[in-house]
Amino acid sequence: MQFFKSIVLLCAFSVSVSANQKNEYDVSSFQDAANKAVEKAKENGWLKDIDKPTIQEKDIALAKSIADQAVVISSEIIKRALPQQENKIDLLEGTDGAIFVSFSMPRRALIDAFKVAKEHNLTILFRGLEKGATHISSTMKLIQKLSAISNVEPNVGINPLRFKEFNVTGVPTIVIRNSNKHLIAPGTLNAQYAKEQFDQKQGDFKLEPLGQLFNIDEPDIIEQMKAAAGKIDWAEKQRLAKERFWKKYKTYPLPTSEESKQWLIDTTVRVTQDIKNGRGEILARAGDITNPLKQYPMHLTIFVIDPYVKSQVDWVKEELKSISGQFQIHLTYMDKGKGWDDLSKFRNEFGAPVFILPIQVIEKFKVEATPSKIETQSNGYLLVRQFDWSEK
Repeated sequence: MQFFKSIVLLCAFSVSVSANQKNEYDVSSFQDAANKAVEKAKENGWLKDIDKPTIQEKDIALAKSIADQAVVISSEIIKRALPQQENKIDLLEGTDGAIFVSFSMPRRALIDAFKVAKEHNLTILFRGLEKGATHISSTMKLIQKLSAISNVEPNVGINPLRFKEFNVTGVPTIVIRNSNKHLIAPGTLNAQYAKEQFDQKQGDFKLEPLGQLFNIDEPDIIEQMKAAAGKIDWAEKQRLAKERFWKKYKTYPLPTSEESKQWLIDTTVRVTQDIKNGRGEILARAGDITNPLKQYPMHLTIFVIDPYVKSQVDWVKEELKSISGQFQIHLTYMDKGKGWDDLSKFRNEFGAPVFILPIQVIEKFKVEATPSKIETQSNGYLLVRQFDWSEK
């Protein structure tokens, strides 16, 4: 067994020295040497007694609990799979496993990895964005370039949880798996050999490194996000969001009423298309003329007031003591400098549903001034009353 290790390491070392002299990485030579060493080991039975490694339980539990929230960066997958996925995406589903890679690997090795992944139904997995990247777009461009050069489009994703699950600390590493077991083959792109070993082994298994392993340059993208989130002043973000909301939110102040008057709103409508309930039953047919308040009687009261006029606030409080049915309070104005605080204060003060007056209420019910009161009537009409407030 030790002799086999020495052969593999010697092959890797000799190729590495040659590569340094040529200033390039000869993937094919390295792969051939590794394949020959592996075949020799198989013939002599040197692989029989390799100890089975163990994966830390906490890593497995973590990976399963978070359930593979993968970031899909293959253009083919984005078009075909992403729009239909509402919850989570498992890039290994429907595949035979994955090839774990990094941009630290020589370019020719990465190109070979793409070809092998496509040929053997494997997913290419990175741990994070390329070193120094601040946005996923630059990583996507690199991957698209590799895909174009290799002339294949395998599934490609970023998933640090899989690196933890299979304890991948160097690349390339092939993981072959099914629902019952998995096999980890570090230091190789020989997917055929990895699959053969997978068929021969019982249970989970990790091979000794079959060739040169490269460090993983990409930082864990989850840790990156945690670190970035930790630097954000969320309290300040919240404050600014509140300010932006009230700056953009349009209110519709109304004058204080100087006369008392009232009018009726007819709620009769002509149905333009069939109206159905949740069970598909037709409630009204297209062309019907109907009054929904007659058909489905309800008692609703809407108060329209200026919340900064204390007498109007007191008036509503008094009205609420004797009101029946459903009711709402619509406020015509809100101090935008302290909008959320004031809105919360008014809701607590009334102990009732409070809304900012929408333009639709003004237009549909012809509301002109405050205070006003809108009530449903048993005859199917809405009664709108405006109260003289000039003396209050």
